[in-house]
Amino acid sequence: MKSMICGEIHDSLWIDCTSKELPDVLEKCHELVTKKLPEQWPWLIVPLEVEAEVSPQDASWHAKKEVKPMVRPSADSILRFEDVAKGKWVWQ
Repeated sequence: MKSMICGEIHDSLWIDCTSKELPDVLEKCHELVTKKLPEQWPWLIVPLEVEAEVSPQDASWHAKKEVKPMVRPSADSILRFEDVAKGKWVWQ
């Protein structure tokens, strides 16, 4: 993958991600936090959740918008930035 973690602040990650790899990165982050961490650390007794914000390529952090759902609807779904004015990301 060309995507990489650029920084970490407390419980947040800043990931520089290509648009092609975005669905895979989101899915992997969700899997690691909600499934793999509790398996490795059984003393975690609260369910962990993942929230993600994504901005279009070459946009500022001001353009970030939340992405839901974290898990793609089907294996061939891709995440697209649909409406710049509304800042809307959709699974297609």
